[in-house]
Amino acid sequence: MQDAMKFLYKLKENSDTRKVLYTCNSHSEVEEKAREMGYVFTHQEIEDAYRSILLKCQNRDEAEVINDVFNSYLIVTGENPVFLSV
Repeated sequence: MQDAMKFLYKLKENSDTRKVLYTCNSHSEVEEKAREMGYVFTHQEIEDAYRSILLKCQNRDEAEVINDVFNSYLIVTGENPVFLSV
């Protein structure tokens, strides 16, 4: 799960990495591109990483940023976005 967490943080911090993500159309494509960047994880691991990072957020703004990053992943893989509850 560590690689999945690192990948989500990389997506958060690096627009070039996000651009690579936007070229993908499936979980397997995302995982392949991530492997090329040195990150190895499964779909379940990235979901677990998202939840773990979300729990560590200090405030709503931080949570919204990581939620947006994870939603970008979900959208390119054809899944429905996750909305934070108030």
